[in-house]
Amino acid sequence: ASVRANGLEQEWADGSSFAIHSELWQVEVTMMLHGQSLSRKFEIPSHRTIRVTTADTVERARKDYIRELADKQGSGRDGVMNVLARHSLGQRSDTDTSIIEEACDWIDERPDCADFPLSALLRLYAGTTLTGDERDRIKRTAIGFRYWQDEPGNDALCFDSENHSLLFHGCQMIAGDLFPEETFTNCCRSGSEHAVIGRERIADWLDKKEAEGFHEFLSSTYIPLTVGALLNVVDFSRDAETSRRSASLIDRLYTVIAEHAFDGITVGPQGRVYRNILTPDASGTQAMLAYTTPQAVHATNGWISFLGASEGYNPPPDLADAMSAPASKTYSEANVEITLEKTADWLLTSLQLPASWQEKPSQVEPPFAATGLIPGRQGYQQHLWHASLSRDCHVFVNHPGATFDFSSSRPGFWYGNGHLPRTYQNRSVLSQIFNTPDDHPVPFTHAHWPTDAFDESIVEAHWAFGRKGSGCVGLWCSEPLSLKSEVLTDRELRADGRCVAWMCFCNTESDLNTFSQSCKSANPSFDKESLELVSEAMYLSFE
Repeated sequence: ASVRANGLEQEWADGSSFAIHSELWQVEVTMMLHGQSLSRKFEIPSHRTIRVTTADTVERARKDYIRELADKQGSGRDGVMNVLARHSLGQRSDTDTSIIEEACDWIDERPDCADFPLSALLRLYAGTTLTGDERDRIKRTAIGFRYWQDEPGNDALCFDSENHSLLFHGCQMIAGDLFPEETFTNCCRSGSEHAVIGRERIADWLDKKEAEGFHEFLSSTYIPLTVGALLNVVDFSRDAETSRRSASLIDRLYTVIAEHAFDGITVGPQGRVYRNILTPDASGTQAMLAYTTPQAVHATNGWISFLGASEGYNPPPDLADAMSAPASKTYSEANVEITLEKTADWLLTSLQLPASWQEKPSQVEPPFAATGLIPGRQGYQQHLWHASLSRDCHVFVNHPGATFDFSSSRPGFWYGNGHLPRTYQNRSVLSQIFNTPDDHPVPFTHAHWPTDAFDESIVEAHWAFGRKGSGCVGLWCSEPLSLKSEVLTDRELRADGRCVAWMCFCNTESDLNTFSQSCKSANPSFDKESLELVSEAMYLSFE
């Protein structure tokens, strides 16, 4: 057999034992049996290292961050971000030309996400650090590109998502301004025509976001991309008011992720999420905070190169205060309603499903023409709630949209929900009712329960209790809980059943037994026939 851990492969001799050292947290064991290769992946999250910055000032933190990106030698699509970081520092690498050529070749094939590196290449072209050959190569790609779905093309480009759409509009505007007299070969428009169309589309995008908010709210993956797109508008719009509006939206995004930070890490419900929900300390939104303030845990993301390269935008100066301040609020964002409760010892935040304007349409005026997420319907990549006691101690529940971990489906095993539950939070207590149809392939729900991260943890029958410092979290489920270790070691609490209710309790308490008795006094019970969850803490019905 062989063992691959943290990218390194070692042989595992027959009849011997294999020690997993403390620095190894991602492990794959492969063995040959009767000519067949069998493998098993598992993770030991307690072995992960969470980085902290050594910078003592905001200015030093930002310089160190961009220098770290500049020192990386990425390739192709992702390597362009490292090139941008280097050039923003007035540096070059011998590999820059080949990276740019490789990225242009890739963009010319028009795969999904081709707008990502193009947005960085056009920013580079607008500067003064490229060679003549590099500029010629980027120009050929820009003139031949397809900038929207109304132009000719049969390809894999994705246009309509929140981040993609603004990236395309910004690229269209910048390319048009850079080459106003050129005829763009894909659609036979002049560059000046492209610039006008791009600006009109940017204005419409800004109007909608200012009025409604962001559909990819708090997305740890996509918010940095949206910020990169907005920064291109800030720096290249050629209109002071458009730049101001774009900068204001970035400020808005920054403020929200700072308010949702706890112990130096931003968490929360999200409009689109992937398996990185399990490691919020390494997320893209965390990287945004890490660039901005040394009070944030360090995370790396190539899109931060746009922040380092921008000459027209500076993040809000008071983000560290927002990160540490207590919060108790409910607010609307696009088609959802978000509740946030944060103290010095714990954070609990969630989507309200349905939102108040959906539940009582005759009594509550919606912030705009919203439809929102409806309990019982199929879910996608929405992360519904999150509880945190520390930077390495996070709890949430979901109905898997896939039958196994590491599935690439959307929703997946840990991210998103196969079917959406009724969800309601009142301050420190959250309740959910799942009613999964019989034809869904996953007949259970589960909780992420980081047993090893708690100072104390108790799992018994229908209850789980955990303490970290003076913060406590308790889970109750209408079905018995069992601890699993299929991939995550001792971090999955599974509850079999399609019709099931969950409750989460958070509080400040130094004694876990006292806290557990307080939770149990709520006496929760769930009726599967009426789909009613009754407790001393709150009442919830699925309908």
